[in-house]
Formats: sequence, C-alpha cells, structure tokens
Amino acid sequence: MRRQRSLILLGIAFVLMFAALVWQQREQEQQAAAPTPFPTPHLDRVFPELEVLAIQAVQLGVPGMERTLTLTRAEDGTWNAIGMDGELDAEAATAIARTLALLPYSQRFDIDDDTDLRQFGFRPAGDFFIQFITVFGDEHIVAVGEPSFEGPTYYALVDDRPQVYLLERGPVDFLVNHYMDPPVTRPDQ
Repeated sequence: MRRQRSLILLGIAFVLMFAALVWQQREQEQQAAAPTPFPTPHLDRVFPELEVLAIQAVQLGVPGMERTLTLTRAEDGTWNAIGMDGELDAEAATAIARTLALLPYSQRFDIDDDTDLRQFGFRPAGDFFIQFITVFGDEHIVAVGEPSFEGPTYYALVDDRPQVYLLERGPVDFLVNHYMDPPVTRPDQ
C-alpha cells in the first residue's frame, strides 16, 4: 500500500512537471513571436520655442560652394525661391521650415575654446550649413559636421552655443536632399 501511494505521488509529480514544462515552452514561443521592444531615445528640439510660422527665410548650403538654396516667406505666407527660375513646391518649402522648427537632437556635449573640433568633422568648417531668420529678426545657424559614432546622428554646432549637438540623421538628410535637388519645377520641364 505504501508502495502504491508512493507510485501515485510520483505520477502526480511527473504530471505536474510535464505541465510546467509545456507551459514554459509555450511562454518562450510567445515571447519569441512577439516583437522585441526597443527603447526610444529621448529627443529634444534644438530650438524649442521656434514656431514654423515664425521662420521668415531659410538658406541651405555647403561650405565652399557658390550655390545655395534660399527660401523667403512673403507677407501673405507664400514661399519664394531666391535666384531660381521655376515654380517652388510650397509644400516642400513648408516641410523645410517645419523640419527646422522641430530639428531634434539626442545629446549634446559641452565644449570650450580649447576643444579640437576636427574630431567632430569641422576642418575648419562643417560639411553643411543651415541658416534661418525669424520674423522677429533672430538669426540662427547650424553647422553640420560628420556623421557620429553614436548612431544615426550628425555632429553639429548651433549658433555660438558652447556645445556639440548630436542631430538626428533623418531631418538633416531631408534638408541636404532638398539642397541637392531643390523643390523647384523649372519652366522647361
């Protein structure tokens, strides 16, 4: 009788262990099937108070190149491309202004007068310049250096601030692409 009771207890223990094993495997399969959440980096705006409608003029350019993309906003709110023949895509011009207003960065590092800016891609200047003026007369410049090693970001200097910023790559690439291929339909096209 004692042997039979031990055998029944062993059987119950075996069933419980088998059920636990099946449950554990099912949990692992569900976890493997679910997408792994990635932490979202915290992003701040380079110009947190800037509103899109406050941007009066924008100039995009590459140091040493004569060509720039210069956009100005008329009093009625329409955008104009200075020095370019053709019709400016108003939505693209507004998207450029919106990109500047929302320009995100993930980190910034303090620098001083002795900081060697060559390590950030400034030899002596950056690779791309973003300049704009607001309706209040404020002038801003962002000098973009090389891509960083910190992820999909670019090093940048902003105005005369004593920091190097890590700008998100997507917005900067968007601006560079519009500089390279201006949103202007030429009359002969």
